[in-house]
Amino acid sequence: MMDEFALFKGHRYATVVADADTQQVLWVGEGRSRAALRPFFTWLGPEGCTAIESVAMDMDTAFDLEVREHCPQAKVVYDLFHVVAKFGREVIDRVRVDQANQLRDNPKSRQVIKRSRWLLLRNPENLPEGHDVRLSELLTGSALEKLVIDFSLRNPHLGQAQVSRQMNDRYSADISPNGVRYIWLRENMNTMALRLAKVESLSNTAKDFA
Repeated sequence: MMDEFALFKGHRYATVVADADTQQVLWVGEGRSRAALRPFFTWLGPEGCTAIESVAMDMDTAFDLEVREHCPQAKVVYDLFHVVAKFGREVIDRVRVDQANQLRDNPKSRQVIKRSRWLLLRNPENLPEGHDVRLSELLTGSALEKLVIDFSLRNPHLGQAQVSRQMNDRYSADISPNGVRYIWLRENMNTMALRLAKVESLSNTAKDFA
């Protein structure tokens, strides 16, 4: 396995190569470039290079290219921490930004997506209390949210537990009572009076366009 470590402050690094089975350090060299790593393969020799079956490393392009040049038969195994970190930065963030850009005409929903970075990157077991509901709603998307809103307005007398049960029974939609309440609070319809007022408002709007 290969890794880098800081020698001093000021971005000065060294590279260490160790046996993954015994944890024994095999080689240390100053720098972290391809040229800095190359003496290791020279020291190892052609026979030693051929014997290498796999190499664990972070997602370092220099290490990767040098291993593939000298040990083409070896499998490169990326460190899980760096894979997850890269996925978070380059995949989840990209999707989040793209989704937010698609909601330019819906400022409220756009803000929810824009502010969700750490909600998406945290492990579920590390979420603060109550944030599991927010994560669930964010991941299930706007279709479920629209379904809850429509059903709640058609049945404004039902409480959050009843709506949750009806969502599961009628539509196989997995949403908890707290999830229903979260949507209600966001849409300012968390009491029967507010839901009835919203129904009346929508009804009046429909009449205006009739």
